[in-house]
Amino acid sequence: MHIVIVAKKTLEIYASRLKDLVSKHPNHSAVFWTEQFYQDNEPTLTGKQSVIILGANEISKIYDHRLVESFNTYGTCCAYEGTKAVLKIAPIEMVSVDELNALEFAVDILLGKKSGPMGRNHSLPHFTTGARATDKRLIPWTSNKERKRKEQYVKLQHEYLCLRFVHYELDVFVSGAEI
Repeated sequence: MHIVIVAKKTLEIYASRLKDLVSKHPNHSAVFWTEQFYQDNEPTLTGKQSVIILGANEISKIYDHRLVESFNTYGTCCAYEGTKAVLKIAPIEMVSVDELNALEFAVDILLGKKSGPMGRNHSLPHFTTGARATDKRLIPWTSNKERKRKEQYVKLQHEYLCLRFVHYELDVFVSGAEI
């Protein structure tokens, strides 16, 4: 199945990663379209065209309330139904060291670098971003070091989102799109 991945130009690196992961499947291929290119060419697509929308944007807003959520962990969310899927991360202001470590561990499991409990219906213990500001383990993003940690966390969120979708959701998404 050929899948169109739509994202803002600023998310191109993550869209390319998702495209590469999808294309590793023998029966699937993917192409990246910017949000603008999708809007310009949407009338040429059939209703059977599978589309993955990466990130919060004008297109994902159309589908937010119509799609069924599949997972919502580590500040990442995946929802899909029929031929449309939305993958996005929640904006974060602060995160605990435990959250960063837990997400890094989950990504390592999905990459096969570590072993541990993981599966479509099982996730590692996770924390909710945006915990109370009085928690002394929280790291506000004020210094350069802390900003770099936030950037690392956001990169890990995107990596987790792409890996988890491809490992545990892609086949279900595609089978639903083929019905």
